[in-house]
Amino acid sequence: MGLKIASDIFFKESLNFPNQNFHYRFGDPVLKSDGSYKYPELVKYFERSGETYAESVSRIFNAVVQMSKKVKKLNSSVEVVIVSHGFTYHVLRGLSILSEKIRSGEVKIRTGEIPLQLSQIYESRVRELRDTAFAPIDITNLGDQGLIKILNDEIQFLKKKQKND
Repeated sequence: MGLKIASDIFFKESLNFPNQNFHYRFGDPVLKSDGSYKYPELVKYFERSGETYAESVSRIFNAVVQMSKKVKKLNSSVEVVIVSHGFTYHVLRGLSILSEKIRSGEVKIRTGEIPLQLSQIYESRVRELRDTAFAPIDITNLGDQGLIKILNDEIQFLKKKQKND
């Protein structure tokens, strides 16, 4: 029950356009200046808050960047497979779709826009994946050097924004 409530609040806080707070911590009841909580329903479920959306996606973006460096060193007969749970899967799937859109010229991404783009891709696909036990994705787009440059810039942006918040 607590994870469901925290997940709903996390996505509402982190990805609620146009007021995204990529630095809201999962499960944080948010202590207000008057001593009350913005989300009192979370108090009984968590002793500590988890990662922020920015920390989570930065960690995944960094893994994609590191993977792309290693894959270049492998010969073409090696097939890379990533096994993950839901959130990571959705970020990787979103990045793959976003990479295709960037390469085709369908979309231009500015630094700071990737988390919202990923959220929009997720929302458009969530119904089709709801009852899926597993869903393979083509990760070849994740090694695209244009995407890698954008991800490196995004990682730096999210780190800098976190320090300033």
